[in-house]
Amino acid sequence: MKRTENEELYSQTRNQNGQEFRKATPDEIHVGLCVWINAYDPNVGRSWLEGPYFVMETVHANRMSEHFVVFSTHMNYSTKAKHGSIWLPIIDTIKPPRGHNV
Repeated sequence: MKRTENEELYSQTRNQNGQEFRKATPDEIHVGLCVWINAYDPNVGRSWLEGPYFVMETVHANRMSEHFVVFSTHMNYSTKAKHGSIWLPIIDTIKPPRGHNV
């Protein structure tokens, strides 16, 4: 079965400081979600992931101009983010312990 362009786009992963991230699909992004966004500095000439940010608002929902207002509690700063610049952390789940203490 051939993968579509969207499946390939949203299956991208990125590693930063030992933490893995994956691109968020448009239907995963909602108000209250904790995300990381692409940051780019033309003086440095490279991009990196910056976060955590919290999605505060969806602007122009279900339109080509849809974007999100995200807020960083660490920097007390709000900015805009489009679908392509939003990343979610890949968090491994740990099976609950089994035994007499459970």
